[in-house]
Amino acid sequence: MCRKLLVIALMAAALLSVSCDVVGLPVKRVETGPTITEDIKVPLPGGGGVVNLEITVGFGELSIKGGAEDALVKGTATYNVKEFKPVIIISGNDVRLRQGESKFEVTIPDLDKGVKNKWDLELSTVPMSLTINAGAATAKIELGGLSLEGLNVSQGASDFDLSFSDANKAEMNALRFNAGAANAKLTSLANANAQEIVFKGGVGNYTLEFSGALQRNLRVILEAGVGQVVVIVPEGVAAEATIEGGLTNVDVRDAWQRSGNKYILAGEGPAITFEFKMGAGNLSLRNR
Repeated sequence: MCRKLLVIALMAAALLSVSCDVVGLPVKRVETGPTITEDIKVPLPGGGGVVNLEITVGFGELSIKGGAEDALVKGTATYNVKEFKPVIIISGNDVRLRQGESKFEVTIPDLDKGVKNKWDLELSTVPMSLTINAGAATAKIELGGLSLEGLNVSQGASDFDLSFSDANKAEMNALRFNAGAANAKLTSLANANAQEIVFKGGVGNYTLEFSGALQRNLRVILEAGVGQVVVIVPEGVAAEATIEGGLTNVDVRDAWQRSGNKYILAGEGPAITFEFKMGAGNLSLRNR
């Protein structure tokens, strides 16, 4: 029964993703032109303190990683729709880098005719609070080694890959991730050095993996509608999970154990506490 409900919901979400707004993007035709590759360089604010950086790309491909040494953000944007030209807005320590036309419309035939919008960005290691609005953009985000005090991610109908290959240099208050009808994979989350992770998903396939160096206790709140959720915690890390959702199928593997209405993973050191609130779907608790 759960699988049948899941298939129905996924089909409905796929239809809705074609006709509904994603991060404020309505439906309209676009005209392509010559392919332009534009350099992006956002200077470091001169006032010191924490920078509030917001990056918005509604459609295409988005790649973000560390490596900017002489700028807050540097990289390139390659596009063939003139409305996609990048716009930079700076007000003190508030910096916004966004696709030039935030409200554009696409149809399936237009996408088949070669619309291009590819952003490759590098970020500085200065202390910052980062917001990423990916819309319908396929995203590959590697944030290891940065100094993030907060992270907010909004994803529409797309594939999203977020990782922390190295430890975050700042203590992060909260990592918040809002996913639409999509696939999202978040890896090495222990390296985020977050106090709290809040993940909200609609209909999709979601993987949250917690390898890395867990430096303090971590609270994880996950809310999902109808979907497939995989949570991977390395063996030896202490974890406890509670689940709300009468139609949720729970698959417990490896060293995870059920104890009454809780799921326990024995370990030492800082611990992870999970609160799952799910509709009809499948939840898998694993060590690998």
